Amino acid sequence: MGLKISGMLIVGLVVAAVIYPIIHELGHLLTAEMMGAESIDIHWGEQSHYICSLPSCKMQTVPVICLGGYALPTALAALPVHKGFFMWYANFMMKIVCIWAAILSILTVMQTTIGSVNTNNDISLILQIEPAQQAWLFLFFAAVIILLISQLLQTHPLAKICDYLM
Repeated sequence: MGLKISGMLIVGLVVAAVIYPIIHELGHLLTAEMMGAESIDIHWGEQSHYICSLPSCKMQTVPVICLGGYALPTALAALPVHKGFFMWYANFMMKIVCIWAAILSILTVMQTTIGSVNTNNDISLILQIEPAQQAWLFLFFAAVIILLISQLLQTHPLAKICDYLM
């Protein structure tokens, strides 16, 4: 059983610390490319980031590029997985990380309503460009949370994990 738990911890750590950040930044990259941006820098690792150059007339596309970093991992996490425990568990952990990211995004939206701004954050960047979008962002991330939690509950995760460990 100890080996199984160790495997679960490793998968969870890899999903949260490696796979999610890569897919998040890849979401920015793909969205920016679709919007006609020129990629300047992408960095994977502890301080992952994506920097692109847009003509000044396209500043309205920045919020879309910012949301691409949330949309891609959420879309991938929402896909059903039917192959083996560890594939299911990796998808389960991706859902958990996406839910956590959505909760943090809602907290950022709420912080900006009281005037506190986290400057190194996709959501605060969106709200600096489009401050009137607070309600839409709140609703978007609330919908993400509801979708992913409902999907999690449908898979009966505690029963699945207990069956695997027994």
